[in-house]
Amino acid sequence: MQNFGTDTGTMGSSSGAMTDPEKATANVEKLSQSAHQVVDRMTESATAAAQRLSEKGQRLAETGDHWAEMTRDCVRRHPFATVGVAVGAGMLLSLMTRRSGRYRRDM
Repeated sequence: MQNFGTDTGTMGSSSGAMTDPEKATANVEKLSQSAHQVVDRMTESATAAAQRLSEKGQRLAETGDHWAEMTRDCVRRHPFATVGVAVGAGMLLSLMTRRSGRYRRDM
């Protein structure tokens, strides 16, 4: 920054000491750079986390599809056993809900 000398009437450079506005500008610039670096790191972390979640979601979907296909195959190979298991599970569920209903009425 240029300093206008009052004694000689010529223009000269500053003595090396920063003025308050220059210090403020330098501090703002440093803060801006630091903030930008933090935002960049956070963006990278968020992107990596989103990628991992996407991959895990894809694997879960594939696993669910695999289990569904295995269940379909089992039902096709053993249709009567499947009906028997379904009837048994329904009866068990019916007994469980009926008993818990009695207890609720007694209270």
